[in-house]
Amino acid sequence: MPEKLLILCQYQHLHNICQIEFDRNDGSITRKVSIRKINDNFEAHNMIREFLIEKNIMEKFQNEFIIRMLTCCIRPNFLSYFKLKEKNVELKKCMLNVRKHPIMSNNSISILESAYKYCYSINNQSLGDFLKTSYYFLFSIKNAYLFTSIIMRLKFSLSKETSLE
Repeated sequence: MPEKLLILCQYQHLHNICQIEFDRNDGSITRKVSIRKINDNFEAHNMIREFLIEKNIMEKFQNEFIIRMLTCCIRPNFLSYFKLKEKNVELKKCMLNVRKHPIMSNNSISILESAYKYCYSINNQSLGDFLKTSYYFLFSIKNAYLFTSIIMRLKFSLSKETSLE
């Protein structure tokens, strides 16, 4: 696995650790989920893709982009979507279409699997764990959506109830 992939993955892992720290603060704006945040995340990653294509470097960074898209866009967007109380028809349709998009192909998800296995092979346990968790979550979104959505909605509704007590 190329060194640039490891560097990208480490950056993503650091970003997610920072996100967890922000999420611990109940008043933090990053803790709140919204349809706009989901749309903005998709748009930001679309801009990254367009930049890579425009600079003729998409092919060179294809795997890195796939990992970034899966772990920093698709995964958090589905988690946010499951947390939302109010969903509109357009967002629901969008999230269901994401499951059919080429970025969620078996090939793309297997790139994520290779990345977490590579991290374990070089003894980067925490990054490997993050990528492995992302892999299994996205694999279940792709292959067992109904089951996964029910479990996630239950999880988030129970965590809200216990945090209120």
